[in-house]
Amino acid sequence: MWTGLTSAACHERDRDEPETSCHRGGDRHGWRLCPSLCYFAVVQQNITKTLRNDSLKPLHRLRQWFDIQFDFLKQADFRNGCLIGNFSAEVGPHSDMINAKLIEMYAEIHGSVVYCLKAAVKSGELPATTDCKELAHFLYSSLQGAILQAKVERSPLPLKRFIKIAYSTILR
Repeated sequence: MWTGLTSAACHERDRDEPETSCHRGGDRHGWRLCPSLCYFAVVQQNITKTLRNDSLKPLHRLRQWFDIQFDFLKQADFRNGCLIGNFSAEVGPHSDMINAKLIEMYAEIHGSVVYCLKAAVKSGELPATTDCKELAHFLYSSLQGAILQAKVERSPLPLKRFIKIAYSTILR
C-alpha cells in the first residue's frame, strides 16, 4: 500500500525526529500517522529538488514536480494515489491529530508552490498580475483531483490532461 516507502526511511525519520516516532508508545493514532510522515519526508525531498531549486527556471521546476507525481503513480500502475490525499479523505476526518498534521503538510506544499510561482512572476515567466497564492491553491487542488481520477481509472490520462491544460492555458 505504501509504494515508494521503505521501513529504512521510517527508521531514519524515527532516529532524526524521535518526537514523531512510529514506535512511540501511548499514542493511539501515532501508528496511523507514521506512513504519512515517512511519505511526507519524501515529498519534502522532492520539493527541495524542484519547487525550491533556484538553479532551475521556475515553470520548469514546477513541471518537474508534476512529473515526479506522475512517475510515482505510474510505478504503481495508477492504483495508489497520493498518500496525503488518501489520508485527507479517509483518516483526517476521524482524528484531530492527523488532521492537524495534514493541514501542516498542505501548508508546506502550498508555500513551496507559491515560492515557485513568485519566482516565475519575478523572472517574467508569468504576468505580474498573477495571484500566486490563489493559483497555488488551484493547481494543487486540481493536481489532487487528477491524481484521484487517475487512481480510479487506473490511467495516466487525467494527469496528462491536467498538465497539458495547466501549461497551455494557465502557466503561459
